[in-house]
Amino acid sequence: MGFRSHKTRRAGPATLGLVFAAAAIAPLVDDPPVALDSGTNQLLVSIRFIDERTGFAVGGNREKGDSILLGTEDGGQTWTLRPTELRGRLYDVQFPTRKIGYAVGFDAALLKTTDGGKRWRAMQSGQVGWFASVWFVDPLHGFIVGGRAGGGLLLETRDGGEHWIDALDRVPAPRRREQYRDILFLDQEIGFVVGTGGTILKTTDGGKNWASQPSPVDDWLKAIDFVNPNLGFIAGSNSALLRTDDGGTSWRRIELPFREKLNDVKFVSEKIGFLVSMEGRMRATRDGGRSWRLLHDMGGGALTSLSFPGGRAGYAAGERGTILRVPLDGEH
Repeated sequence: MGFRSHKTRRAGPATLGLVFAAAAIAPLVDDPPVALDSGTNQLLVSIRFIDERTGFAVGGNREKGDSILLGTEDGGQTWTLRPTELRGRLYDVQFPTRKIGYAVGFDAALLKTTDGGKRWRAMQSGQVGWFASVWFVDPLHGFIVGGRAGGGLLLETRDGGEHWIDALDRVPAPRRREQYRDILFLDQEIGFVVGTGGTILKTTDGGKNWASQPSPVDDWLKAIDFVNPNLGFIAGSNSALLRTDDGGTSWRRIELPFREKLNDVKFVSEKIGFLVSMEGRMRATRDGGRSWRLLHDMGGGALTSLSFPGGRAGYAAGERGTILRVPLDGEH
C-alpha cells in the first residue's frame, strides 16, 4: 500500500473531543520550516503531538522490516527510539488520553502503551490485513480502518483494544470493496472514514452505522481534517482537495494549480492550512485554500504527515527520517 498517513489529528486527548483551533490565529510567518534531527533515516509515515512538547512518529522503510516508533518530550529537539515487540511498518499512532496510546501498521500490527509512550506492548486483533489508521473516541471505544484482500477493513473495540469485532457490515455494500486510509471523529457520535475510489463515509451514531457521502472525485482519499464542526477538508491523490461547509453532508473540490499526490492536510484556522505531498513539497494557504504558496521542497522523497498541537509551531514528517518544525506567527 502507499503511505500518507492521516490523518493528522487535532492536538490533545480524544477524551476532550476534537479540539478545534481558534479562528483568530495570526498569519503565517515567513520563516521556512526547520529540519530536526530524528536520529533515523527510516521512512516516517505519521507524526502526532499530544501537546506542544510531547510527540510521536512512526514508520519503517519496509513493510516487513523494522518497526520505527520515536518519541520526544522537548518539542522535537531530541527523539528517542522506543522499542516494540513486533516487526513491520507502522502507519499511525493516536492517544485517547495522555497515558494511553495506540499504534497500528502492516500485517495487522497493533501496539498499546499505558505509560505515555515509554513502553509499548503488542496486542492481537484476530484480523488479517494492513491497519492504516486508528481512532479512539474514549479510552475504551476505538476503531481501526485499513484494507485486506478483496476490500476494506473496519474494526471496533469497546474494551480498550483487548477484543475487536469486524464492523464492515455497517458500511454500504458498494463501499466495502474500497480500502480505507483515514478515520476521524469530531465527538463521541460523529465520525468520518476516507479511502480509495473517492470513498467518504460518515457516522452520526458512534459507528453503529456508516453512510456513504457523495464525493466529487474517484481518487484515493488519504486524509481528513476538520477546523470546526462545519468546516472540513480532505486530501488525496491527483491533487484532490475537498472542502465541506456543512459538516460533511456535501463536499466540493478545490481546484489546485499543481498536480501532486497529496498525503495530508491540516488547517489551524478557517483561513490557514497546510498540505504535504508524495513529491516532498509542503504548501500553506492564508485564504482557506483558494491559493497556496510553497514552504518547503525536499527535492526528492515524500512528506507524509502533519501535526499541529496548538501554540507557535507544527510538525511534518516524511522519508529519510525527515521531521520539520513549522513556525507559526509569533515565533521568531
